[in-house]
Amino acid sequence: MLLSTRTKLRFALSLLGAVFTAPLSSASVISVGPGAFPAGSTVLTFTELADGTEVNGLTVQGLSFRYSLGNGMVVIDGGPGATNNINPPNVVSVGNPAGILTVTLASFSDMFGYGYAILNAAMVPNATTITLFSGTTNVGSLSYTGVPDPSFTGGFAGIQSTIPFNSVQLTSM
Repeated sequence: MLLSTRTKLRFALSLLGAVFTAPLSSASVISVGPGAFPAGSTVLTFTELADGTEVNGLTVQGLSFRYSLGNGMVVIDGGPGATNNINPPNVVSVGNPAGILTVTLASFSDMFGYGYAILNAAMVPNATTITLFSGTTNVGSLSYTGVPDPSFTGGFAGIQSTIPFNSVQLTSM
């Protein structure tokens, strides 16, 4: 997943709970920045959790987290420190970073976003990918290029879908 054995990711989750109907055959997704989320959007900061808290199986503010490689791989931690898009504490991969972090939402949404950082200092194409699901149906995905932010490669990954979704899969380089 990364050029290093320790990937640092921050999932500052911002969600818009608007639900609208659209046929599954007309799904389209677009990239959005942090300014696209309206006031009152849910923002997860993880400040109430101690460093070292296991993320696999964790539920915070109605969002459930599952890591495909099991326990001991993804925890709450202060790394990599503050970036332009991250304020610790954050979700950090400390084991095998080749897994998928699945976030199950409390209700359907049409927007999702997070700040992220990886242990690199150069531009990295496809540094992180968001894949959206409505139930088990894949409604779209986008990959994001990480840039120095300012010390670690990263940025903000935000996505909006014309079809409401209730599950998100996140991967990182």
